[in-house]
Amino acid sequence: TQAEENIIRVTSAKRRRV
Repeated sequence: TQAEENIIRVTSAKRRRV
């Protein structure tokens, strides 16, 4: 679903910020 993809993208961005 689009919502799941959005969450995965946010999580990936947060993990990359660290």
